[in-house]
Amino acid sequence: MQGFDTQGMWFWLKAADLYLNENVESVGYEVDEARGFDDVAVYYRDPDPVGVQKEFYQIKFRIVAGDPFTCDALTDPAFINASKISLFQRLRDVQREHAPAGTEARFIIAIPTSIDPRDKLAELVEKTDGRLLLDKLMKGGRRSGMGGVRECWKEHLGIETDEELRRVLMPLRIIEASTMSQLRESASQKLRLAGWKPYDEATISSRYDDLPRKLLQEGQTRFTKEELTRIGRREGLWVSPPVVGRPVARKVGIRSFGRGTETMGDEQDAILCLLDHFDGRWPVPGGGWNEEILPAVRAFLNDLPTDAPVHLELRGHNTVAFGAGYVLDSKAGVEVYPVQIGGGRQVWQPLTTAPAEDQLWKTDVIEVGDGPELALTISVTHDIAGDVLEHARDHVPEVGRVITLGILPQPSSTAVRDGTHAFQLAQSAIAAARAAQATTARGARVHLFAAAPACLLFFIGQHARVLGPCCIYEHDFDRVRPLAYERSGIFPHPNGA
Repeated sequence: MQGFDTQGMWFWLKAADLYLNENVESVGYEVDEARGFDDVAVYYRDPDPVGVQKEFYQIKFRIVAGDPFTCDALTDPAFINASKISLFQRLRDVQREHAPAGTEARFIIAIPTSIDPRDKLAELVEKTDGRLLLDKLMKGGRRSGMGGVRECWKEHLGIETDEELRRVLMPLRIIEASTMSQLRESASQKLRLAGWKPYDEATISSRYDDLPRKLLQEGQTRFTKEELTRIGRREGLWVSPPVVGRPVARKVGIRSFGRGTETMGDEQDAILCLLDHFDGRWPVPGGGWNEEILPAVRAFLNDLPTDAPVHLELRGHNTVAFGAGYVLDSKAGVEVYPVQIGGGRQVWQPLTTAPAEDQLWKTDVIEVGDGPELALTISVTHDIAGDVLEHARDHVPEVGRVITLGILPQPSSTAVRDGTHAFQLAQSAIAAARAAQATTARGARVHLFAAAPACLLFFIGQHARVLGPCCIYEHDFDRVRPLAYERSGIFPHPNGA
């Protein structure tokens, strides 16, 4: 029954777009059109820039998380409770019917567990939108790691060429499903915006849970806005026209790296370019983080509008990302969300009411000297604890203890799932530092070392004022400086801002 409820919540998430997205023509529930991807469907009036005009969803559910998701699950019929036909074989069949060129439709599977970080699939699924990184899959010979995956999948699908495999996989998206409480909250928020009653938070069941199944029993599986509105009126769930007049988000960006950011700003309303302040990764002689760079960031962000949401793209140093969050904390009066880059752009708007996971970090506290201050080490994309311990012992005598935080299950480039995960990681990291501060001298500085996505550092910066004095370090990736880490930004700013 919880599986049915989860499917229903996905339906209402997409049904709300009938009112919020003019290009959505209709939505479906248990549509008999794309077998194996028939839980929820979305049909668009006009195709998107790559040609997608239909989306089909397969919603998987488990009461408790099972084994991590792997390449083998895609070829195992048992994963979709079948005896002979696997999900991949279903994908091949619907791709040939609905997306023969690989672009006319999209097939999304929401998996009920995480992708195994040790499996090749973890290297192939793009975190931002769930697409498979097909160029990476196609690299290497037959005996390489990716070559073995290709040959296994081709044999299972009964196809011969890599190009055929590419076409089958192009429309596929694999996303890690939210918990039921997170999904219910998201559906409730969108329904409210669409003019429908939200889920009743005081009850454990809802008319929303049963309605799609009752409509299916009546033979209704596909709905336009007009049809759904009539049903909503009849059921007492549709109460008003959709919420309108919400300002369009303002897109802004800050860049301090040159490589890969040449076209940044083409679709943005405002951009702060800091390249003139740097010679490579390091401030130019005569300039400095606290003298010129961070004041420029602060001035730019203080001019942001307060009457519209802001989507902030950060392309550069850790210090810039952390500093931006420090400026735009909860008291700044700006509704701002960072934009995660990686195979696409995704606004990391956290669901702040989502229940926190029990354990987010592997934590350790290590004594390194007699100094009164703390170092906080955050290992997300890769493990930096050893390097930081060595640096602190040799070059930061004022640090007496190092708090090491390693993301669970292990650091990787895809370890942070989304905005909600990043927000909770930031809260937990700050809480760990605060707990360690309880046994240090009042006003002792916190030294921050991080290998983490810019969006996570932004959220950490938003929460960091409670730490009191702190500073952040930049790593010398190019090995052109005497030290592996160099202190950069000081917070709050030396002039008190």
